Amino acid sequence: MSSAKYAAELQPDFLLRRVTLLAMWLAGAAGVTVLCGLPINPLLRVCAILAWTGWVALSGVRRRATEQGLLRIRLFADGTVALLRPDGSWTPAMLGADSTVLAGLAWLHFDGAAGLSHTELVRGNSRKSKDWRRLQVIWRHCEKRREDALGSSS
Repeated sequence: MSSAKYAAELQPDFLLRRVTLLAMWLAGAAGVTVLCGLPINPLLRVCAILAWTGWVALSGVRRRATEQGLLRIRLFADGTVALLRPDGSWTPAMLGADSTVLAGLAWLHFDGAAGLSHTELVRGNSRKSKDWRRLQVIWRHCEKRREDALGSSS
């Protein structure tokens, strides 16, 4: 089978979603801690803390809503992505250049229609999953195309 016909279908991992959300909240708390220690006007410090906390909370709510609306991820050899929604429809998206695929873990970023931008941490095992092996092949092809595009533009 030609790798051009490959499609890898992945299911988001509930545990990794919780870990990602926890990391986001911890980073938010660390930001508040840093802001508390800034040697600035106390009123300005309170405003900065409120703004930061609001931004982190809004990001968490958006992330949670996007997670609930995303059941499966299908990646195609050309770098396009289809995201399965709870209503059974597939929404098109593109795999972002800031995605990373390692041997057993991948941080996937996609940009879709209507301003949808989402990242998903997924894990897999090459020995047990054809889809994970296909993801790695697709990723290598996408990376090669990016390198070729950068090389030709220089």
